[in-house]
Amino acid sequence: MIRSQTPDIIGDIKRGGTEIGCDRMAAQIRKAKKAKVLKEDCVACGACVKACPVSAIIIYKGITAEVDADKCIGCTKCVTACPASAIYMEAQE
Repeated sequence: MIRSQTPDIIGDIKRGGTEIGCDRMAAQIRKAKKAKVLKEDCVACGACVKACPVSAIIIYKGITAEVDADKCIGCTKCVTACPASAIYMEAQE
């Protein structure tokens, strides 16, 4: 995502934006990024599966993690949980 396309949350607050408006913008930012797995680095430990609050990740054939982009909310909990640093966030078009 290009910086100019990112909603201006701080500007919205300064202009008297509501808390609901800010929550909606934050959700848009999260949706703009999705978790991706570096399959060659994944050790299939399942830490990301346990960390994901929306069950968007599965261990495929006991070999590697896979993320369902439609379910992923972009919270980054899987990135933090991965001991192999095999998960990263990628901007969605």
